[in-house]
Amino acid sequence: MTVGRVVTPTEPMFWSSLESFCAPRSVFDAQGDDHAAIDLRLIDLIESFLVPTLGQWEQSDRWWHQLDFYGDGVRSLSFSAASFSPSFVPAFQRFLVWEHEHFCILCQVSHSLGKTEDTKLGSLAVLSDGLLLSYPLAEFFRRQV
Repeated sequence: MTVGRVVTPTEPMFWSSLESFCAPRSVFDAQGDDHAAIDLRLIDLIESFLVPTLGQWEQSDRWWHQLDFYGDGVRSLSFSAASFSPSFVPAFQRFLVWEHEHFCILCQVSHSLGKTEDTKLGSLAVLSDGLLLSYPLAEFFRRQV
């Protein structure tokens, strides 16, 4: 089944839709002890793509990779608006095949990273067969073209 592209009107609606948009936890539980290694391989794919373009994420004001392991199949990334390119989306989707086909790459985009005030533009969830995007972020990208 193809999910396609879903745009939520608001950021809160994005977050309330995310769980039902992503694969159920049982998919990842079925991977058993292999899940952690599968997740690490996805981390390596993501970083091998982003590091040459954006540099290391540690102490960066361009991007950040949440490495906490929750076993839910979601890889969470944060980007400054100036660093995130919509061209990342097809690359991320190419990573979501075979053992990673049910994973989600969650991207949160802000005007700036590391600031105490809220500068968030919106969020994007990338699946192998679809996207979930908050309207504020979709509108920001539309204005960039």
